[in-house]
Amino acid sequence: MLDLQTGQVTRRTLTPDATTALAFSPDGKYLAAGDEAGQVTVWDGAARRSLGGLPPTAVGDGRAARRVSALAFSPDGRTLAAAGKDGTLRLWDTGSASALGSPLPTTGGPVLSLAFSSDGAQLYATAEHVPLQTYAVAPEQVAAQVCRRAGAPLPANTWRALVHGEPARRVCP
Repeated sequence: MLDLQTGQVTRRTLTPDATTALAFSPDGKYLAAGDEAGQVTVWDGAARRSLGGLPPTAVGDGRAARRVSALAFSPDGRTLAAAGKDGTLRLWDTGSASALGSPLPTTGGPVLSLAFSSDGAQLYATAEHVPLQTYAVAPEQVAAQVCRRAGAPLPANTWRALVHGEPARRVCP
């Protein structure tokens, strides 16, 4: 870190392993740092105090994801998207440091860049030689997608399995 008033440089380790991705929340309150091992550490905006970490995402075969390749905060700073070189893509609640739902489907290649829409309702992801992917991430949009796919009202147990973090309610006509 560079103190602009004194010109003094201070070295700070932001992650347990080599840092591979960084993102500031839109309001500057948080700094997220991802590393080679797939872990994300969240700091205060000045990177003076660690606020906690998000564990590496397990991939399909049970092993931990490797190398965080991209990070992005939602406009309100309440959601953090983290992508891995192995194609993993997860959403995290920054307040509770808990995963929001299951991993989002990707092409399986390294996700190189992430961004939220200005209203936070969509997440955009891109990779080398892969067209821009758009994910609906607002709970209302996700619920509407589930209803379209299901074609009927969902039983409570199906809702819980498909729509994590939202209480079951009748949303399908």
